[in-house]
Amino acid sequence: MQLLQVEMMRLLIRKIIGRLRLIKYGLSKVHNTCYLAAGSKISKDFVMGECGFVNSGALIYPRVLVGRYVMFAKNVSIIGGDHAFRSVGVPIIFSGREEVADTHIGDDVWIGQNSIIMRGIKIGDASIVAAGSVVTKDVPAGQVWGGVPAKFIQNRFNSDADLASHLDSIKDGYRGIHQFTGKVT
Repeated sequence: MQLLQVEMMRLLIRKIIGRLRLIKYGLSKVHNTCYLAAGSKISKDFVMGECGFVNSGALIYPRVLVGRYVMFAKNVSIIGGDHAFRSVGVPIIFSGREEVADTHIGDDVWIGQNSIIMRGIKIGDASIVAAGSVVTKDVPAGQVWGGVPAKFIQNRFNSDADLASHLDSIKDGYRGIHQFTGKVT
């Protein structure tokens, strides 16, 4: 019984620290079950679904929408793609910025350490981006991508049926979530 009380206290402290960081960063569109490690620079319009994790050193530009159960390892950046550079006779520094599409990261995605996601990219549900990757193209659901520039490495699951079953099982919320949040769903 005492071990359960210690675990519940740990979860409560984590939740309080997490909420304080959301307030510190001014992140009103991040679910209160998310945890943001200290030392990141995150745009105030950042959106993240339940049970997300952003490790330290993240640099996240505006217009990034992230689903549920997403993990960002240390030093993940979502940047770039906004400088106008095709104006003949005008130095880049004076060319202004182009409008960039939203960056979408689906549910149950893992972005590895030191990865860079270029703005405007879509990363599908249940995908993985390997550490040190530079993602310049959309990543389909259920795939593992890596490298510079990132390319397809393998499927996360053994079959399309396994991927479909996985996506179906998490679409309405992961049923084992109470193990991590202290709430029974």
